[in-house]
Amino acid sequence: MLQRYRTKNHPWLTSEEIQRASTSLRAEILVKLDLKPHETGLLIIDTQDEFCNSNHHQKRGHVETEKIAQKIGERLKDFRRLGVSVYIVNTRKSDNYGFKPQPEDSIFFKTRNGAFSGSDLKKKLIRDGKKSLIVCGFNLSSCVHDTVQEALKRTFNVVVANDLIGNDRVNIQDKYAIGDDAGDMIDNGAVFMRSERILAKLCRGLK
Repeated sequence: MLQRYRTKNHPWLTSEEIQRASTSLRAEILVKLDLKPHETGLLIIDTQDEFCNSNHHQKRGHVETEKIAQKIGERLKDFRRLGVSVYIVNTRKSDNYGFKPQPEDSIFFKTRNGAFSGSDLKKKLIRDGKKSLIVCGFNLSSCVHDTVQEALKRTFNVVVANDLIGNDRVNIQDKYAIGDDAGDMIDNGAVFMRSERILAKLCRGLK
């Protein structure tokens, strides 16, 4: 089924159109925004087993969440090879579906939907010299959305890896609300981009 997203400036866009709209809305910023690996952090939100695994007893995960989480695990290797720091934020202590944290990763536990509320994430990012954040994980309509909004308010450049985000069964019900959330993030300054394009920009940032 073709899914459309609504934004303030671009009513009812397809996912492909939202990519073009995002680029168009922030074209002047994208020209200036060089994603340098040492200044960029990969923020992984709530990839815990209960949200992703279709066999978990809470029955929140499904086939798509499993695929997305596994792809995050695959892409994570590429980000690590480029020297991008990894910040894992979960709601509670749990196994991460699709990958295992490494000793050099920074791990945080949040008390609200947004990763910055009730945690020392901002202090850590500033201490590490991060200016840009790549956001991925779950759930688009709650924790990812709120984390992106908080990061923008704290003046970080935010790129959402739109092939590495998703919703579990609890958050996938209202497709129109999902569209509003994506449009809301774009209208407030986030850029949506596929992970391979993000990696390409990071490679250019090494030069």
